[in-house]
Amino acid sequence: MRLVLFNRDLRAIDNTALIEAIDGTTPVIGCYMVTPKQWEQHDLSPIQADLIYRRLGELESELSEIHVPLIYGCSDDFSLRMIG
Repeated sequence: MRLVLFNRDLRAIDNTALIEAIDGTTPVIGCYMVTPKQWEQHDLSPIQADLIYRRLGELESELSEIHVPLIYGCSDDFSLRMIG
């Protein structure tokens, strides 16, 4: 199994890491960590956070078309707690 970690590049189309991970024989899972405390420390605006959440929904749709599930978690300190 291969895990593709999404960070700033929340797209499936023309995503180099995703393209490299998909070989047709090994299952691939996409993963994104929501880190609200870190966003707060970096003064991420509410509008930017909203854009990230909306883009994650689009990413999930794009990935489902190529049979790659998206899992995401929420963490203050990068300890994983699954939320979806």
